[in-house]
Formats: sequence, C-alpha cells, structure tokens
Amino acid sequence: MKTIKTILVVGAGTMGKQIAGRAASKGYTVFLQDNSGQALQAAKLDFQKTPVASFITYCADLTSIDVSPDLIIENITEDLGAKRRLLKSLENAQLLTRDDVIVCTNTSDLLPSAISRQSDYKNRYCAMHFHSPEYGATVVDIMPHRRTDPDIAPRLSDFITSLDLDPIVLRKENPAYIYNNILNAMMDASVRLALQGVASEEEIDKAWMLNTQMEIGPFGMLDLIGLDTALAITRQRAKSSPKQWFGVRYLEKFVKQGKLGIKTGEGFYKYPNPSYKNLTVEKFRAISKPVE
Repeated sequence: MKTIKTILVVGAGTMGKQIAGRAASKGYTVFLQDNSGQALQAAKLDFQKTPVASFITYCADLTSIDVSPDLIIENITEDLGAKRRLLKSLENAQLLTRDDVIVCTNTSDLLPSAISRQSDYKNRYCAMHFHSPEYGATVVDIMPHRRTDPDIAPRLSDFITSLDLDPIVLRKENPAYIYNNILNAMMDASVRLALQGVASEEEIDKAWMLNTQMEIGPFGMLDLIGLDTALAITRQRAKSSPKQWFGVRYLEKFVKQGKLGIKTGEGFYKYPNPSYKNLTVEKFRAISKPVE
C-alpha cells in the first residue's frame, strides 16, 4: 500500500488546526488551506512558536498547491452542497489526478456516499472523523461507503495509528457514527431540560459531571465543539427529524450574539476560566469519600 507522507487539510478552523498540528507533530508534510485569510493568520499565530511550524505550509487558494498530496482531509462547514463543490474545486485544481490519492471528509453527520455521489472520485472517498485530539479524545471514526476502494480503510487506519490515535472502522455507513449518536441523545435531553426551565445549563452540567466523574458536561462540550458547528449539525438533523428544530432555535440565540464557545471566548461559559472547572473529578472524590 502507498505510504501517506503529504497531507492537505482543507479548513483552518478549530478541527482543521488540530488535525494539521497533530500530523505535523508526527513529521508529516502538511498543507493547510482556507479561503479565509483571517483563519489562516490565526493558525499561523497558533503554530509559529511550536516545533511543528516548519512542517506546515499555509495556502489561501487550492490552485497554489504545487505538490500532489497523498491524503486530503476536508473540514469545511457542515453543508452537503459546500462539500460537493469542494470536491469539484479539488478536481479543477488538479489535486485528484493521481489514482492513489485519498479524499476524506471530517463531517459529523453527513454520509460520504451522499457527498461523493456526483463525483468521479467516489471510489477514493471516505469519511474520517476526528473528535478533539487536542483535548484527549483519541478515537477517529473511519467510515467507507459501498463504493470506497477496499484498500482505503486499512491505509487510513495505519495513518491514524501513526498519530497515536485509535481508529474505529465502521461496518456500514451511519449518520453521526457511534459516539456522536450517543452524544446527540444526551445533548438533546440536556437542551430540553434547560428550555423547559427544569434547571440552568450550569446545574445540568453539574449533575452530569458529579455523577459520571467527568471534567466536562453537555454544555461545556457544546462550547468545545463550537456553537456554530453544533447549530449546523442540528439544522442538518432537523431536515430529517422536524422535532430537532427546538435545538436549532435554542442555539441560534447564542450564534447571533457571536457567542460560539471557546473559539470566541464565550458561549454558555466564559473562557479561559469557565466556572465548570470548579467541579473537578478530584472534588467529587473528596466530597464522596466514605466517612470512616
């Protein structure tokens, strides 16, 4: 199997930067592309004083990339049309000419068969979904579709393992993979409790954290994901399940105010010192220690 050495990461947002940084830290040659000069500049500032800086090249335009990548990982907005247009742009930029290049989407909820349906490169297309490696989430979902070449998943598994992360190859396509399906159910319940006035977002997080001994709750997780990203995913879910519109309306209030979570310094909490950090696993263990 062809060894992956050069990677193109499309999208320099929260997840794109994490993937680019992780790959660069393992010695891969990384091109990080984004149409937004502001996003690229922010990425440069994040990486400039780190050991990975020399492994990353920043590109504002796909046509400026003069090296043929072995692997392309797309992290753009959660929109079917946008992802299909990107595939066409990659083709127009002559980045798909090699017959062994792999193209992956980091989509949270869309299916790779739907995104690549109109493409001539569907056999090289696969979903490869990172969670948040920067925050300790080591699982990466690899989800081929029925027309994906059989050698793609093993190559991607080897790549993920080389990043010291844990690949899970799904047996079939499934919207939202494994963990995200479980997470969505928990998030839906949490948002409903807040909307119904049962408890505040902070109290709901407290209930979750102290009972599970986790250091973050549902609303802290939403801030980590990014409320704009969560809104796009919820809108996508609402297309097939109208009852999800309650979540759309709820998240829209925060997004319209520019409160997107950690990336903007405020969402449900204010950063860099969110109040939920006062509820730590150590505190739980201290207060739950049996009386001798």
